[in-house]
Amino acid sequence: MSASDGNTGNWTRAQRLIVADIPIYLIAASLLAFCVALFVAYDIAMGVGGIQSNFRLYAVSAAAMLVVDMTLLLARHKPASPIAFLIGTFRRRVRDPLFVARLPLFAIAVVFMPFFSQLKSMIPLFNAFQWDPAFIAWDRALFVGFDAWQVLQPVFGYPQITALLAVLYHAWMLLIYVGTLLLLFHPAATSVARQYFLGFILIWTLIGGGWRRCSPRWDPASSARSSAIRRSTRRWPTFAPRTSRFPS
Repeated sequence: MSASDGNTGNWTRAQRLIVADIPIYLIAASLLAFCVALFVAYDIAMGVGGIQSNFRLYAVSAAAMLVVDMTLLLARHKPASPIAFLIGTFRRRVRDPLFVARLPLFAIAVVFMPFFSQLKSMIPLFNAFQWDPAFIAWDRALFVGFDAWQVLQPVFGYPQITALLAVLYHAWMLLIYVGTLLLLFHPAATSVARQYFLGFILIWTLIGGGWRRCSPRWDPASSARSSAIRRSTRRWPTFAPRTSRFPS
């Protein structure tokens, strides 16, 4: 089979992938339209800053993955001209019809998360948090009358461990970006990419947004737990974005 025949076959597969992905396009478009309708109804502005930030996170993740990939390629093939080899390899990859076929899903991923994040912050506008007492009671029932943090504090309350947990808590978000890129563009993941991406948008919207509607609020200003964390951070620097910092 000639190279042109193989390329034609790839374009045929790419077209089939795009057609098969149409239900995901429609679901994502419906969810985004729902978000936009809520923004309009509650006069919430949604700019492109969040989308740009989300794209930058994907770009950083892709760059890190690219470094690892290039290192493995060079170690495996040991080409006489490494630069020419890498340029040729990645040129073929980005021209691959199967790569092009997944770009619409990637665009949805870039746009989707900022809308979801904005939607989460709007939940108290149209639904009050009502399950705080129930969740607190369940928690204390599990830990024999104590809050969970009080039971775990002797183990996890050391400043160094608190700082490590803070880093791990925020670092797991990067796994979402790396995992999405791998499952969308890695050839071995072609058969499961659609299921992953459908689960991705539904979990974050329905479970993330819906569960958050009844999730307990935490007032860090009056919580003994936040006081313990503040004492820990004074002794050992703790990583946290501005929106996660506790008041002094």
